[in-house]
Amino acid sequence: MQEINIKNASVMLALAAGLGLHAWHVYAPCDDAYIYLVYVNSLFNGNGLTYNGALVQGFSSILWPWLISLVHLLGPELPDAMQALSFFSGVFVVSAIYFMGCRRGLSTWQAAVPALGLTITGDFAFYSGNGLETILFSGLVLVASGCLFDSDRERFSRRHDFILPVLFVLVLVRPEGLLVSFIIVIWRAYRAKSISSGARALATLAVMLAPVYVFIRLSYGSWLPATYYAKSGAGLDNLDQGLTYLALFSRHYAPVLALLACAFLLRWQKIGSAAIPLLMIFLAWIAQTTLQGGDNMVGFRMYLAVIPLCYFTIGYAFRDDAQALTILALLAFGYVFWGYNFGNVAASSWAVPVEQQASSWRSAFIERKAAGLWLKENFPAGSRVALSAAGITPYYSELPTIDMLGLNDGYIALHGHRDRSLAYAHQAGDGAYVMRSSPDVIFLFEGLRPGLFVSDREIWQSREFQKEYIPCKATEITWVWVKLLTITELKRKGIELDCRKQEEAG
Repeated sequence: MQEINIKNASVMLALAAGLGLHAWHVYAPCDDAYIYLVYVNSLFNGNGLTYNGALVQGFSSILWPWLISLVHLLGPELPDAMQALSFFSGVFVVSAIYFMGCRRGLSTWQAAVPALGLTITGDFAFYSGNGLETILFSGLVLVASGCLFDSDRERFSRRHDFILPVLFVLVLVRPEGLLVSFIIVIWRAYRAKSISSGARALATLAVMLAPVYVFIRLSYGSWLPATYYAKSGAGLDNLDQGLTYLALFSRHYAPVLALLACAFLLRWQKIGSAAIPLLMIFLAWIAQTTLQGGDNMVGFRMYLAVIPLCYFTIGYAFRDDAQALTILALLAFGYVFWGYNFGNVAASSWAVPVEQQASSWRSAFIERKAAGLWLKENFPAGSRVALSAAGITPYYSELPTIDMLGLNDGYIALHGHRDRSLAYAHQAGDGAYVMRSSPDVIFLFEGLRPGLFVSDREIWQSREFQKEYIPCKATEITWVWVKLLTITELKRKGIELDCRKQEEAG
């Protein structure tokens, strides 16, 4: 037993080190992740879990900001706490997939193959370091689905009672966890031949979740986050973007998906009673991701929820063909690794290697951080800022902020105008509302000119904007629009900004 433990510990140490090196190599700060830090920073500043003072739920994961807060209490600065939590979520998933294999009869090497696949998968490594809850959610999907592989028994033993707490945490990490939870609970009830047990399980889960959502409703005045309202309501309008996202994912993960298809077609019996619910989870996830419009971020973030489960299913189905599985799996994972890091991969309208994309994000972080610190240094507390990149700059400025995309603004999320030709999650805006809020500073997405976003275009067409705002240089390459009245007030306090007429700035 000691030898086995040492062997397992050595394998896990090697896998964690490999993941750490890969994650560090493709690391880039994520603006969306810093939105969580805006809320957590506000919490520690005594303003509650708010968006720099604005009472709105602009985050999808109920649990993630509290986990960041907990790690921060142990000593690390907030960005370090968030990134550490993200990385250890990756280690958790790699450990979970390895030990799930060991417990289900796979040899050390067989169990290590899916785990190794995760460490060299570019999407997994990228999101294991940038601070989002994505990887933790994918690990919980894997752990929750693990009980399906034991469901060939007529009755479920008491050791499976852990599933409801796991599902509870799963839903708190991402609300889409309800989809996976429903399939797992219903299938377990079907295998146990007890509809009443399934109903009790769902009722118990609902009772567990109810206090959390009542608290959210009482705190923010809405059952669902602003992010949901800003992104939803499209019907089938975003279906074309979702289909493009699915096509790109299928192309990039082609050999892995081919192995998964072979597992279901050729090894259905080897997968056992888990085959049907697993297929339901995969297909349901693909359907909901496609219908919502895919995603607009690097790689295939939305499909990471089922990638670890996909890898484990392949390993489990071909556990009797260790040599063939190893060769095929390593070739498939190598294809994914090479394409993601060096070839063309896209989750939006561009197709660039992840290293180039990560480099772009790192450059954007430097500029957005510098802009936030410039705001904090030059503008008094209470000055209002309007922008679309709602994470890094608001975190460092700590000023009241209007998120012009509506992800952190309840009014735009619910009542803003929509342009469905824009990328998913960037379709809402309301320039008139932003101008009514009388911001001291406005960030147009392209600086001196409006970007494609709805708020940008409508603000640019506003006579009030053209009359009352002029461009000022915040950093070497970042220009913002500052209200003339605000500039006058700053001058009275001895603060001089580098402001010019638009033609001079251009």
